[in-house]
Amino acid sequence: MFTQQDIRPNVDLSRLNTNAHLYAIGPVAGLQGEITVLDSQVFVSKVVGARSVVDLEPKVKSVFLVYASVPAWRSVALPTNVVTEPDLATFLQSQLPANTRSAFQVHGTALRARYHIQNYHGKAKDLTHEAHDKAKVFFGLTNVPVELVGFFTNREDDGGTFVHQGQTTHIHLISKDCRHMGHLESIQLAPKSTLLLPEQPAGEK
Repeated sequence: MFTQQDIRPNVDLSRLNTNAHLYAIGPVAGLQGEITVLDSQVFVSKVVGARSVVDLEPKVKSVFLVYASVPAWRSVALPTNVVTEPDLATFLQSQLPANTRSAFQVHGTALRARYHIQNYHGKAKDLTHEAHDKAKVFFGLTNVPVELVGFFTNREDDGGTFVHQGQTTHIHLISKDCRHMGHLESIQLAPKSTLLLPEQPAGEK
């Protein structure tokens, strides 16, 4: 995206979403919104004025997309000391073998959470890391039931492609009432949250 300054509509959700039980995350084409696919339902969040607006848009197109088809999940109770995104990344590392990519979900309550929606209005040729960061619009939540849709990798070469550079997770948040959705910045989970992992390896891309 940065090396080639490519923010075109490279992925057509209406064509990809023929896969059953699709889970996916990525930015809207042009970097003007966020996409979260939850069991084949395509949610899109955009910034309208100063508000976050979430709609179902099955024909949306994305710059890029990380996705998996997961027909069945197994539940893992999160320990009470797993409350932040770094805690979750560490716990996932302990639950999954080396050289692994995996989709995951978390169901719980966000005591506090912060997320962003991309709202870039510049030209592709002007896209830099700094311009990308300035285009983020931030929103906060307090005491809200949420679902996290994410992808984990501990493969050495996945930084900057499958996940952001220097990280092992890439996560989107969506509130249970579907009024809030975006790229997770930070979270404090309430106790009794549940981690969901695929029952069997699913075709992560």
